[in-house]
Amino acid sequence: MAAPNPLDNQSPSRSAQQSLDDNLTTIFRTATLQDLALLTQTPLQLTVHSYLDRRICTSLTTYGLSADCFLYLLGAADSVLSGSFVLSLLMLDRDINPTDLDIYVPNQYRALVIGYLQLHGYYINPDPIYHGYGANDTVNAIVRLH
Repeated sequence: MAAPNPLDNQSPSRSAQQSLDDNLTTIFRTATLQDLALLTQTPLQLTVHSYLDRRICTSLTTYGLSADCFLYLLGAADSVLSGSFVLSLLMLDRDINPTDLDIYVPNQYRALVIGYLQLHGYYINPDPIYHGYGANDTVNAIVRLH
């Protein structure tokens, strides 16, 4: 019987994965956003995407959300994350500590996304809008959830 080929197993060992993540973290700490965008056009594309997926998953769990379900919901609802949460994933050289998720949702999916977040323990804050945000021609409504 032939010895198993170590190349048959495509998933890296835990220590190799940690080493790769450490190297990518170093790159993310020193690279500009343009550099990071260029990395996605290289053979490292899948590695960078995988690294970002792990960071997103870890970060979303601090909000009590399952990354797989939440990201699927965002895609199905044509919604995007914005603000300090996203910057904290990309700009590791800055001390960015997001305290909220900024989610842009088309009006037709607003009830779906709010319902999902309410199922995960969030509630609508009845306080008025803050930080100078306000509804305008582009923004139909702003809903604060806690």
